[in-house]
Amino acid sequence: MFKAGYHFGETAEVFQTVYKVPPAVFQPGMYRNITGNEAIALGLVVGAELAGKKLFYSAIRSRRRRRSCTRSPSTRTSAR
Repeated sequence: MFKAGYHFGETAEVFQTVYKVPPAVFQPGMYRNITGNEAIALGLVVGAELAGKKLFYSAIRSRRRRRSCTRSPSTRTSAR
């Protein structure tokens, strides 16, 4: 299925313009490689700091906690 979509994109000729991006030239030095998740997190923190706003962030650590919050007591099953 994945290959079929690739081949469709190759033969559909939907795009009329072709772009060529040359390789980037970097100065020698130390660079940090980060993921998109890390980049957005750092950007949100810095943006909130520069705007003088507090940033609320939260993480759900386990599925058990999430399930127990959404389940009502009447739907629990007993192990008797």
